[in-house]
Amino acid sequence: MNCQEARDLLLQADLPALRGMDGSALATHVQSCPACRRASDLILQDTALLHDVLDRPRQRRRAARMALPVAIAAAAALVLVLSPRDGPPVGSAADAPPVRVGVTDRNAAVFETRNPNITVVWLF
Repeated sequence: MNCQEARDLLLQADLPALRGMDGSALATHVQSCPACRRASDLILQDTALLHDVLDRPRQRRRAARMALPVAIAAAAALVLVLSPRDGPPVGSAADAPPVRVGVTDRNAAVFETRNPNITVVWLF
């Protein structure tokens, strides 16, 4: 087996072949060729990294899922704040009644819209 053939097989190979441990032609080549060994080592390192990321505790994944709504809310707030306003202003905050949200176990975001009759309350 030459290096070109080995490189064509590296991305399809099983982990034992990449480690040079399964007796295949690829494993034999990886054991004897320093360049292909480096390539297989990089694939093994990336595979281990991917495994670690996928095997993290559920709590980290839950924290990431919790961050997504916050990021979306921030983006929505920017869109509301930065969107061009056509026509007269809706009114000042002093004219509007206070918005009360009684939430103890969740976060809340309150967005006023250009329509004085619509206020968006997002619980997450």
